[in-house]
Amino acid sequence: GDIIISCKTASGVSGNKTTPRIGTYSLGYDCWFVKVDSNFNIIWDKSFAGTKDQAAVGILPLPSGKVFLSCINYSNQNTGNLTADYGGVDTWLILIDENGNDLLQKSFGGSADDGGKIYPHPSDTTKFIFSIGSNSPISGNKTVAPYMNGGGDVWIGLLDYDGSVGLLEQENTWNVFVYPNAWSGS
Repeated sequence: GDIIISCKTASGVSGNKTTPRIGTYSLGYDCWFVKVDSNFNIIWDKSFAGTKDQAAVGILPLPSGKVFLSCINYSNQNTGNLTADYGGVDTWLILIDENGNDLLQKSFGGSADDGGKIYPHPSDTTKFIFSIGSNSPISGNKTVAPYMNGGGDVWIGLLDYDGSVGLLEQENTWNVFVYPNAWSGS
């Protein structure tokens, strides 16, 4: 019956927020996650950020009671409480336990801007799907070449969760159809 809410915040400890602001960039935001009970009483709140800007984009609960928090990160590695592989503009996943304790962090992206969300796999609870808007060439942990040479490709991948998070080998053989197709270019 508990609920986890994701949002962005530029606030320090004030109102009913008990976590300090982490980012130091004056126009930046922290990812703020709040766990409430069925009456919306706060159980805990946690902020995650590097020193620049972040945007909370999703939450994915796992059957184990652990939860993946998903943010788009604009900060450099090892700033604030960002300990993921690297920084820049990437998708940043944070695995927490039922008390909001940080268990694992992982970033997905290349050398340019990459940000998106994760989704549950429809039939396998040990895997999940990510969809990331990507401007990167093959770099970082992006292993597929851009279709449009950067500039806004969609990078779709399958991730495995087994206590860590890793990209599964995936051939680039998917055909994706969008209907109705609003673009008539070739």
